[in-house]
Amino acid sequence: MNLAHLGLLATLLATSATGQDPADQDQAAGADRHRVSGVEIAAVVEGQNQFALDLYARLHERPGNLCFSPLSLAAALTMAHAGAHGETAEQIARVLHLPADGGSAGRASGALLRGLSGDAGPRGVQLTWANSLWAAKQLGLLPEFASLLQERYASAPSVVDFQGDPESARRAINGWIGAHTDGKVPEFFQPGVIDGHTQLVLANALTFRGRWAAAFQKERTQPGAFRLSPGRQVQVPFMQQTGKFRRAATDFGEILELPYSGHDVAFLLLLPRQADRLAELEKRLTASSLAEWTRRLKPESLVLSLPRFAIDRELHLEDDLSELGMPRAFRPDAADFSGLCSAGQPVALSEVAQRVRIQVDETGTEAQAATAVRSARGLGDSTVRELKADHPFVFLLRDLRTGSILFLGRLSDPAPRARDDR
Repeated sequence: MNLAHLGLLATLLATSATGQDPADQDQAAGADRHRVSGVEIAAVVEGQNQFALDLYARLHERPGNLCFSPLSLAAALTMAHAGAHGETAEQIARVLHLPADGGSAGRASGALLRGLSGDAGPRGVQLTWANSLWAAKQLGLLPEFASLLQERYASAPSVVDFQGDPESARRAINGWIGAHTDGKVPEFFQPGVIDGHTQLVLANALTFRGRWAAAFQKERTQPGAFRLSPGRQVQVPFMQQTGKFRRAATDFGEILELPYSGHDVAFLLLLPRQADRLAELEKRLTASSLAEWTRRLKPESLVLSLPRFAIDRELHLEDDLSELGMPRAFRPDAADFSGLCSAGQPVALSEVAQRVRIQVDETGTEAQAATAVRSARGLGDSTVRELKADHPFVFLLRDLRTGSILFLGRLSDPAPRARDDR
C-alpha cells in the first residue's frame, strides 16, 4: 500500500530591523465571518502555551542550545487538525490542548493570528503573517476544506504537479517561503525532499520585527566570562545597560522581563542561581509555575548584563509529538485525514521538522523559524542591583497582550558555533 505524503510547512520570522515591509495583501482576505470571543481566544492561547511547555519538557533533554517556535508549530498543526477526523483529530486536539469545540478552536486560532498581527510603525514592533496551500493534482482536495482554510487562515490553494514535476513544485514553494521571509529562508525544502509521493503542503509565514524599548549602547558591550558549568567558561560579548525592569526572585533564581519597543512583546529571562542548576529550573517550568513567576514581576532599577548570542537549531519532532499523544496522525494504517481530501490512498504525516535561527544583540532580536510537517556602560551607582546572565538560562519571546509564547528556548553556550542540528 502506497502512503500519500501530506506535507505541512509553517515559517516564522522575527527581526530587529527598523524598517517595515508592507503587510501581505492576502491577509485581509482571511477576515473570519464568525465572531470570536475573548474567552475563546484566551482558551486557545492557554492551550498553545501548555503545548509549548509540554514539548519543552521533552526537548530540554537534548544537549546544547535550544530554540523553537510553539506559535508557528501550533498554527501548522491546527491547520492539519482542520482536515482530520475521528481519533486522529482527537489526539491532535489533546496534544495542542485545543478547546472541545473544534470549530470554535479553529476560528479562535485564526483570530489569534490576526490579533497578533499589525504594523506598529514608529513603535518599532511589527508582526505580519501569510498562508498558502499547495495540493497535488490527484489529491482531490475537498472544496469545504479549502474554503475553511481560506476563511480562517487566508490560505488559497495552488494546484501543483508533485508526481510529474516535483522539482518545479519544490522551487515554487521555496520561492514563496523566501519571499515571505525576506530571503532569510530561501531553501527550506532541500532537493529530493519534495517528491512524487508528496500530496499537500500547507505553508504559514509569520513575521515579527522588534527593537528593544531601551537599546543597549554598543560602546558599553564588553567581553566577559560565561560559565558553561562549574570549572568551564568561555569569553563572549556582554551587552550592558542600567534601567528599570520588571524582575522577580523565585525559588530557582531570577526572572526578568526585557520589553521591546511598544511594550506589547517582551524577552523573558529565567536565570538559575548557579550554572549547574539549569536542569532543575527546566523541570520546574510548567504553565502554572510560569504564570506564578510572571505574577511576581515588579519594576526595579538594575544594571543588566546580557550576552549577545545567536542560535541556529533544527529539530525533528515526529517522535516527540507521537509520545505527547498523537501517534495516529503518523500511521498510514490509522490516520484519518478524510476531512481534507477525497484521495483513495491513505494520507498520514511522516515528518515534523522545525528550523529556528535567533539572534539577540544591542538593537533587538532577529529570529527565523520554519516548521515542516510532511506526509513526505561602567556599573554606575553601586546601590543598584546587578543582574548578570553569565551562565545558562531559559528565555521566552512573549506577547504581553495575550500571553502567547512566540519563541521558547535555552542558551547553554553563547559562543559562536556551527549549526546545531537535531
